Amino acid sequence: MCVVEWSDGTGRIRVLSRGRDRGTELHDKFLVAAMRNLWFDFGDLKIAKAAIDAPFGWPEPFVDAVVAHQRGQGWPSGMDNPRAPFERRATDRFVHDRCGKTPFSVSADKIAYLAMSARCSSLSFAPARGLERSIGPAPR
Repeated sequence: MCVVEWSDGTGRIRVLSRGRDRGTELHDKFLVAAMRNLWFDFGDLKIAKAAIDAPFGWPEPFVDAVVAHQRGQGWPSGMDNPRAPFERRATDRFVHDRCGKTPFSVSADKIAYLAMSARCSSLSFAPARGLERSIGPAPR
């Protein structure tokens, strides 16, 4: 976890922790509390943004395919059709086209665990709860 104070276009690291901070494990509840200004006392400073390096969703075709599977309808495309729409989000395709890099597949790689954790632990705050301050690396 890194807490940066920004002033006049210059950032100053206030907290830099990996694994533990002041003896406390950096688990999801801790991180959510920190983002809600419930853990650190910075006087008048308030958390303005929380950048989270985790996807907040899955490719829509993948979600539709899982729903179809749950309903007993089978996979929406045949075996000869490309799997890319189910594996990669539009953002992932943009990164590949623009940079030549292939991001992890949120639906078919280990990063899926991180996405589930981000969604289940409220790391991606629901705007309906008035906590629209968090940002991820990319939309779904």
